[in-house]
Amino acid sequence: MAGDSRLTGVVWASKVLVAVGLLAASLAFGPTRPAHAACGDSGDIWNTPCVTATSVTPSHITVNWETRNKFDFWHVRCCRDSLDDGQYRVNTDSSRRAGQWGVDTGPDSDYVIKVQGCIELAPPSTDSCDEWGEVRVHTPGAPDLYYGPDTCPQGLVWRETVPADHVCVTPEERAKAQAESKQQDIR
Repeated sequence: MAGDSRLTGVVWASKVLVAVGLLAASLAFGPTRPAHAACGDSGDIWNTPCVTATSVTPSHITVNWETRNKFDFWHVRCCRDSLDDGQYRVNTDSSRRAGQWGVDTGPDSDYVIKVQGCIELAPPSTDSCDEWGEVRVHTPGAPDLYYGPDTCPQGLVWRETVPADHVCVTPEERAKAQAESKQQDIR
């Protein structure tokens, strides 16, 4: 009988430890939210578009966003290195809760892209818009495309159909171009 009470005590202690661990985890990490609610710090994140950069290259940024509310259109603003590049009106997708927009950019620059959901009101009223959601994006530097003065990237060679022909091509393309050039010289 004494063995049974020790076993019961161990099981009870284990359950208490598990419960305390779960309580501590919930206090540390807070309540669970939908995945896109993590985009902002505001308590009213569902009314503010959650903006994410989905594609970033040295020359282009594409952003997506979503929100709980339905909107008629979106305002999108793009600021580069603290300079406002203007505001654009973007129509909603069929759900009226999400959108996508792209902008041509420059390499190695900082951008802030903001999105605001709006409801169109009948004139003479002005449209009603919610708060701005935003994402900060840094575009990477342009790839190093320069291989030195008068040289080709590795694996390519000059075409050399004439002495000053320094167009970079594959070795096969060079052989073909030189053969065609010799045929023309014979004619």
